[in-house]
Amino acid sequence: MKKMFLIVLLQMAFLASCTDAFADAESKNIQIVINKSIGHYNNKQFMDSLAELETIKNGRNEYTNWYYYYAINQTRLKNYDEAIPNLETYIKNSNVDNTAKAYYYIGLIQFYKGEYEKALNSLDLSLDVSTDPKLDTMSENLIGRIIRYQNYFETNKKTNLLFLLGYNYDTNAVNLSQNSFTDNLTGHVLGYGASISHKVIDRYSFIFEPTIAVLDNYTFNSKFAANSTVQSTDALQILLSLPIRFYFENEKLPNKFDLSLNAYNVYLPISTTTRELSISSIFVKAQVVTPYSTNYSVKYNTSIASDKSRGFTSDDDNASGLRFDFLTTFVNYLSQEDNTNIFYDLGISYSSTTGINTKYKKYLAGVGYMYPSFSNTNSSVRLGYHYLNYSEKVSPRTDNQLNLSYGVSKNLQENSTLGFSLTYVNNSSNTELNKYSDVTAGLQYTKSIGF
Repeated sequence: MKKMFLIVLLQMAFLASCTDAFADAESKNIQIVINKSIGHYNNKQFMDSLAELETIKNGRNEYTNWYYYYAINQTRLKNYDEAIPNLETYIKNSNVDNTAKAYYYIGLIQFYKGEYEKALNSLDLSLDVSTDPKLDTMSENLIGRIIRYQNYFETNKKTNLLFLLGYNYDTNAVNLSQNSFTDNLTGHVLGYGASISHKVIDRYSFIFEPTIAVLDNYTFNSKFAANSTVQSTDALQILLSLPIRFYFENEKLPNKFDLSLNAYNVYLPISTTTRELSISSIFVKAQVVTPYSTNYSVKYNTSIASDKSRGFTSDDDNASGLRFDFLTTFVNYLSQEDNTNIFYDLGISYSSTTGINTKYKKYLAGVGYMYPSFSNTNSSVRLGYHYLNYSEKVSPRTDNQLNLSYGVSKNLQENSTLGFSLTYVNNSSNTELNKYSDVTAGLQYTKSIGF
């Protein structure tokens, strides 16, 4: 009897040891599979990562991390309805200290789904239990991004009307030499216009917003309108624009890319009462904003236009042809909060027209400073220079221009702004007609209405 009892004890011990060995082997197998899954995930092979996890699905209740790894793969594949329940199961069955990342991913998914309040709550829970500074930074950055989205969609309107009314006092309204005219070239110019835009697509990071704008000028001197040399003071301008805008956020500054197709017409007076189409243009314009750090960014502006000129009396004056403009602006942000910055401009313009008198090259440079100023206003000052050359004219022309400008604006109430500008220009030229100096002072009021 004792012998039988000993045999039973030995068998039980053997079975126990076999069970422990099997459990250890199974645990090692699970860990091998998990490591393979993580390797696929790190290589962005999310389907392969999920396939590995599926092979140990039956043991997931004994290995809670399975739910977390399964969920983050589903998140990358944008299968959000699959991901959230698995993250919630992981949180329910894990030590609270290990749940911060799961809360973060839930918040990220809710952000992608546009559930901003839920996302903020999940990210707050992540911050409450997290001990990882890097994860905390990720959560705080995402919270900031969500708040920007919320503010945008709360205040954003699909359709916007913009009205503009301005007045300029101009000591040389035609930017030509006073010595070449018997009449005083001082002008009082009234500017007025409006635009309407509608966001056909509005996803914050991608916007398609067709726009129509009209701007007209009226000079309180009828002699200007009747004189073909100075008629541009009363130009009527009409613009149809089809812009698409992309907005990419990162941890430094936003990246922006705008691309637009535009149709532009200019109507000039041929008498004191009549205006006709003078220039029509089709052009593509692109703007890219690229950050290089939290304090520096570069803006690139490019446009390529096909111009059609009308009303010229000589083929030499035909301004029809291609036109190219490129401007680079380097911005040094001294303060992100109030947009205080120093900026530097470098640009080139080139016109390849049919008429030899209208072909030109232009090079420009400038430096400016933007800052918050008195009584909750914002101000900017800029010193600029440009070199303009009409080398193929019958009488070649070369200009060197210095300009200094100051502007200040203030938000009066919701969606309305009042601005003041003051500009001094000194233009030297090898032709007497184009030697001039000019001082312009102006007021401008804008009002936008959204619905």
